[in-house]
Amino acid sequence: MEKENPDSKRVRQRFTALEEAVERTGVPRAIVNDYGSDLHGGVQFFQERHDETLEMYDIKHKAACLLKHRLANDPRWQEFQRQIGTTRCAIQQTELAFLAPPTPKAKARFMNLQPQLEWAEGVRDILRDPPAEVLQWGGAAAFPAPISRCLIQLQRLICQHPPSFAFP
Repeated sequence: MEKENPDSKRVRQRFTALEEAVERTGVPRAIVNDYGSDLHGGVQFFQERHDETLEMYDIKHKAACLLKHRLANDPRWQEFQRQIGTTRCAIQQTELAFLAPPTPKAKARFMNLQPQLEWAEGVRDILRDPPAEVLQWGGAAAFPAPISRCLIQLQRLICQHPPSFAFP
């Protein structure tokens, strides 16, 4: 017996879920879709029976796809991500753990950039105008060498290329 394609099974599940929703709420005017193969396929089957229903691309997914296309191969972005990982490892078990960057999401990375960008702005602000608590340590240069290097490199990267990472 031939094994069923898992994508086909998920498409059928999405189609069935849409049809069950129709029984409860009626035929929708539009379905917002992330264009994943399973949901998109289910919507297409649904539209064969309900051609009055529009399919609309979810704007958050669309924006994430555009960001990924723009940033994924940008060497500055890759360096930024590398520095985030290096910084997290260097400071997570130290008195500087409060400066640790957020862990990037494994899935939908480009839909979840806000925590990383807010963290980078916060670190930039601290390094530009250090509060007394940071100055009492002697600034970034007073930290152990690996931590100091990470913070200084990160500061340079953020300060040199802010428009690349700034979003309205």
